[in-house]
Parts: sequence; C-alpha cells; structure tokens
Amino acid sequence: MSGMYGVTTKGLEEVYNQPEVKNLIASSEVFDAVITETCFFQEANAALHHRFNAVGIEICCFGERSWINSLTGLSDNTAYMIDSRSPYTDNMSLLERIHNSFITLSLSLTSLFYLSRMEGVAKRSLKYNGSEDRPPLGHIMANFSMILVHSNPALSYPYPTSPHVKKIGGVIIEKNSKPVPKLLQNFLDSAQNGVIYMSLGTNLAVVSESSDLASTLMKVFGSLKQRVLIKWDSEYPVDRIPPNVMISSWFPQQQILAHNRTVLFITHGGYSSLYEAAYFGVPIIGIPYFGDQPKNIMAAVAAGFCVKLDHDNVTEDSLTWAIKEILNIKRYKEEAERRSSMLRDTQNSPVDEAVFWIEHAIKYPNALTPRSAYMSFVVVNLIDIKIILLIVILSLYYMARKFFGCNNYKIRAKKEKPL
Repeated sequence: MSGMYGVTTKGLEEVYNQPEVKNLIASSEVFDAVITETCFFQEANAALHHRFNAVGIEICCFGERSWINSLTGLSDNTAYMIDSRSPYTDNMSLLERIHNSFITLSLSLTSLFYLSRMEGVAKRSLKYNGSEDRPPLGHIMANFSMILVHSNPALSYPYPTSPHVKKIGGVIIEKNSKPVPKLLQNFLDSAQNGVIYMSLGTNLAVVSESSDLASTLMKVFGSLKQRVLIKWDSEYPVDRIPPNVMISSWFPQQQILAHNRTVLFITHGGYSSLYEAAYFGVPIIGIPYFGDQPKNIMAAVAAGFCVKLDHDNVTEDSLTWAIKEILNIKRYKEEAERRSSMLRDTQNSPVDEAVFWIEHAIKYPNALTPRSAYMSFVVVNLIDIKIILLIVILSLYYMARKFFGCNNYKIRAKKEKPL
C-alpha cells in the first residue's frame, strides 16, 4: 500500500509540474464541470474542483470501494458489502465476515491517513490564486455532485448506494471497433476447434523464457487442439512456440472476445477484462494476483462462469484440468451467455447513461448528494447517540442497583431487629 502511495504521489507531482498543466491551472479557463478520479491514492486531484469552481464529478474504475461509501455518507455493512480488496462473496461465514470487517476498516483508515498526506501534495504542486483558502480535500470530495462507478450488479453484488452514485459498467465496450489485422483474422477464422485467449495484463511481462510458468504454458497449450493467443510482453524464442500458439505484446482484446471462435479467456481478473468476457459471453479461467483481482474472480466463480487458479499453483495438471473443466462442462458457457444477456438488457447504453448523469449534475449541482455525505463519521454512524444511550442505560442500572440495594438492606435490618 505504501508503495502504491509513493508511485501515485510521484506521478501526480510530475503531472502537476508539466508546463501544459501549470499553464492550465494558471489560466482563466472556465468549466461547467471537472471530472476526476481521486479515490485511488489520487485525492489531490480534488483540488482542481476548487481551482475552477466547477461541478465536481468523480469516476471510479474499481467498482465497490468502502472509501467511496465513506465519502458519500453510506455506512458499510460488512455482513454482505464487499470492498474491492476483499477476497469474498456476499455470502460469508462468521470468520469471513470478521476478516471482511477488518479489511474494510483497515482500508478506510489507510485512505484517511493518505488523504492527509495528499493535502501536502496539493499544497506543494497545485498552487493558484486562492489556493490558500482551499477547504480540506475531504470536504471537496464530499461535495461531489455525481460519482460514476464502473460496475454492474451482473458482475458483482447488489447493495444500496447513495443517490448520487451511478453505475456505468460497460462504458469500455467499443461499439464500432477497428478491423482486426489480417494475420490475426485468419488465425481466428480458421480455428475449427476454437480459440483460447490468454492475457494477464502487465503480470505476464515479468515471465522469462526460462521460467516454470513459461514452460508450463507452452507444454499445456501445445498439446491442445484449440488455437491459443497469448499476450506476452517479453521476448520468447520463435522456434519454441508451438504451431497452434501465437504470442504478441498486444492484441485487440474486445475483438478477440467478440469472435465466435473464442471459447475461453484466461485472465488475471481486472474488472475491465472481466466485464468484456461476460459481455461477449466467454467463460474464463481466473488467475488473480493482487488488488481487486481476487474479489473480481471470486464474483465470477460465484456467478458460475469461471474457474479460479492460484497464481503460485499454475502447473501442467492444474491448468489442464481447468481448461477441460470449462470446455467440457456446458454450464460455464451457458452462465457466461446469461451474464451477457443481463449486461446487454439495459434501457440506455452505459455511455448514454453516463452522459445523462453528467449533464444532470451540471444542471442541478448536488441535487442528489445526501446530507450524510457532509456529516462526520461520528454523526452519520450515530456514535454520539449510542454513547449517550449507553450512558443513560449505565446510569439507570447504577441507580437501580443503589435503590434496590438500599431497600434490601432496610428489609434485612427490619427482619433481624430483636423483639
């Protein structure tokens, strides 16, 4: 977590110190709204809302986050609400609920700690006329008129949200995608037994040609009748690549998943990849590494269109089993297609939905922001009232004990008095 903070802090300050950005901040530009992503160790971006005195709109790409709930005045119920870092479903055992509560609390406290650190970033790198009067970042973020979350209940778990939090899962889907390169198109079209696509995001970039994982992948994939595409960022000897395998540092992922020959997607479980697979009805093998990936893959497993493998246990046997499990049992494909139907069954497209709510926020700032967003943690969670009630109950208990204790003493004294 501290490493992530260091990366984002350095990156933010480098961006703010770019001449183009400094010129923009010093300019007389006027905006109706400022759209930022602040809730992933980038809270300093919230100062831009104050700088331009514009309607604040937040984008969240990680789906469910307890930090978002805190900023919007929604109390987390860790009995069924899952943070993006929690590796559970919404159906937890007692021990899992305890662990989920610990994760949620620790992440909220960490976010509050780094929020104070981000104040320093904003003071150092976002200086403008009036910045000395800027309210705390937390106050600015509580004043967001709209929060657009890249999420969809079809791929996560239904739970209540604040009125100004809107889910726009699917904005990443390209409606008019570019043509696939001819060589790749031929590879896909002529795959009579189907295509398996594998991409672990940036994780696979660290795999060397001599690693155990590289050897495992080539042995397993080389033995399949399906063709295999692997997003592979590092070098690999051409003569050691099986004839049914194609590797490249980049593939048009959505076009591959949309192709009718694609039968399986092996993924690290980033939310965008998960959404694309479900949207195009492709079952997945999930190999999560960190962040929200374990939670995303668990949701896909619970939904029924995914098999999970631990990243430190990808062996020839486990990978072969997982591939056969997905390809030979129809329910995985059937559930993937059902999720696809759910994601497509919308009144408006996710892009149109996002545009509507952005325009709504500009026309009616803070119309949907509940009063709880501006309240302190103590007030919104009724901690002050609970303390008062506890004091009242303890006081009544104390007075009752004194009263009955005194009367019992008098009764005993009367009984023991000699005639």
